[in-house]
Amino acid sequence: MQVSILYNNQNHEFKLPKDANAGVLMDEITKKFEIPREKQKIICRGKSLNIPDPLSEGMKIFLLASVAPKIKASKPETSTVRNVLYKPQIIDTLREPQHRGIINAGLPEGFIATSQFETAVLPKVPFIVKNTEGVRTTISFESDALFSVADDGKTERIYTSSIKAMKLIPIDQYPGYMALGMMTENGNRWFYFVPSQYQKLIRAIL
Repeated sequence: MQVSILYNNQNHEFKLPKDANAGVLMDEITKKFEIPREKQKIICRGKSLNIPDPLSEGMKIFLLASVAPKIKASKPETSTVRNVLYKPQIIDTLREPQHRGIINAGLPEGFIATSQFETAVLPKVPFIVKNTEGVRTTISFESDALFSVADDGKTERIYTSSIKAMKLIPIDQYPGYMALGMMTENGNRWFYFVPSQYQKLIRAIL
């Protein structure tokens, strides 16, 4: 069977035996990335997979690792001229009027409570946040997209492949909550009051 691993914002394909479980995949991850089993956390559809859990054809899995892969030493460049590629960046600070109005209106009804302990597993229910327009919205994460449903009936699916830049900014007035900004091919999108304990996981997904 073949499964896809998302790691460091890149997809990696793994070919495994038909009866492979999560433990077999973790061994293959160790061989490829030199990340020990105990440093791995593999997640599918928001749930952490354990060693005996079975895998299926075409699964899309997120890999979180607490150690960085080794970087091979490269030869120094002889040229004194370097081509610098432009990388899009989100420069908002949340002090801008369009952000202030939404934040000052307060948390959405049904918001998820914050925690000082970081988590590597998505909640079983969608996040309840506010969107770019300040409307109460639920968001959930799919294997290759963020899906949102607003109270006004608007639905949106933002594919990770369309995201040019992403930024999580702490909301000063509401400790433990962040604003998630994404620069996409269709313009900038914002979601406010994302609980900060999920920030590492969200960065890995997007």
